This record gives sequence, C-alpha cells and structure tokens, in this order.
Amino acid sequence: TGLCYNGTPMDRLISGAAIVILVCFPHGSFGTCIVIVQSKDTIWLATDSKQSNSDFTAFRYACKIRKDRAFYWAAAGPFYLDLATGFDVENLVKTVKYRGTLKQKMRAFIEQTKAPLAAELLSVGKDDPITYRKIITGEKALLEVVFVGMENGAPTLIWVNFTAHEIKQKLIVDGEPIVAAPPRTNSNFGVLGMGEYVAATTYLHGN
Repeated sequence: TGLCYNGTPMDRLISGAAIVILVCFPHGSFGTCIVIVQSKDTIWLATDSKQSNSDFTAFRYACKIRKDRAFYWAAAGPFYLDLATGFDVENLVKTVKYRGTLKQKMRAFIEQTKAPLAAELLSVGKDDPITYRKIITGEKALLEVVFVGMENGAPTLIWVNFTAHEIKQKLIVDGEPIVAAPPRTNSNFGVLGMGEYVAATTYLHGN
C-alpha cells in the first residue's frame, strides 16, 4: 500500500516507495515493512499488505496504513492485536484526543500505550521467553509507530520507537516522539524504515 501526502487530499496510489516494497520485501519474511520517503514538501508512506495469524498458518492481504480523523498512521512490530489479552494498537490510536498538534497527539498516544504494551510483553514473555529477552536487550524491536499529517500548511512526520528494559526486576517501556525535519530542497530526500525494511531502504539509497 502506498500513500502520497503533499498538502492535497491524500489519495491511495502506487508510489515509488510502494513499488520498492513490492520488489524488495522478502516473500519468506514475516513482519511489517514500512518505508517513508520525505522531500521538502511531500511525504510518501508505503507498507507491505500481508497479514498473518500468530502461528503463521493463515494469511490475508489488508491495507496497513490507517486514517484516524486528521492524520494517517502505520505500525510495525510483533505486538499489534492480541484477541486473548485485548491489546490493540488501533484502539489505542483511536483514543487520542482530536485537538492538539501532531506531536502532542503522539505524546498522548505514547503515554497511554506504555502500560498496556508492558503488560502485553509480560504476557507474551511467559510463553515465549526468547522473544521477551531479545526485546529487552534491544535485539528485536518492540513497536514502531508513525503519524503523518498536515501542520501549518506542510506535511509533518512524527514517529516513536518503543523500547523495553528491566530495572530491579520491573519492566519499563519507554518512547519519545521524534519529529522528522524535511530536507531543505526537493532534490534531496530523507528515507526512514520500520519493521522489515532493510532491503527496501537499501534499494532506495542506491537509486
């Protein structure tokens, strides 16, 4: 799925970044691939569209770029929706208040996500201690989320990379909003990847 945002209504399209994902996303890999390309006045947001159940025995195709009122968002990581525990990233985004800047909305999302995300990681850790250990040591990503919207007449990109660590046997989940500064000219491009993104961003940097 690819979206282009440059101040006009955001329309679904096959952008250059989306084509890169179709070409480079490893068909044998499991996990979301997000690629964001940013110029002075345009943001391209692209994801893969493959979803699976928890044991990778069933698959479907779906749009992973979501719209929540005034902004668009996407997320990558092993924790997105857990029917058993009720953890749901989409519902957490929906509870963000409509008013405020995009950064304020991201900060509110972070604060209300820390506790349920920590509880979800602890729950998963009981059955999968290897994944738990990889996440708290930084070997594996916990959850990455990007918001894209219009502010002051310009497309704005903000993201967060949630991390987890233990202090005195207590699990702590952290995250800070990161605002991407756009390139100074349209001849320069910034590239950001999340999830299973390495092949796609390597291709973009090389071309």
